[in-house]
Amino acid sequence: MNKRYAVLISARNEANVIGNLIDCLHSQTYPSELIDIWLVADNCTDNTAEVARNMGCHVIERFNKGAGRQRLRADLSARPDERVGRIRPV
Repeated sequence: MNKRYAVLISARNEANVIGNLIDCLHSQTYPSELIDIWLVADNCTDNTAEVARNMGCHVIERFNKGAGRQRLRADLSARPDERVGRIRPV
């Protein structure tokens, strides 16, 4: 159990329930220090992003209504975090 994994969550206005999902991910039997949780807050009007940040997630906030997938790819590649280099598209 030494491989790192990234979990990508896409959410829109999920502040009331996103904490439960993140808690479940943290409580898995796999070592939590080897799991990076990324949340894309997609045009949220609530505090979904804040909840996820406070729980230790990497958060990308998207506020525009267009471009979708291409915009997300541009946002991810713009962050110079070494973990991004380990994420492979599926």
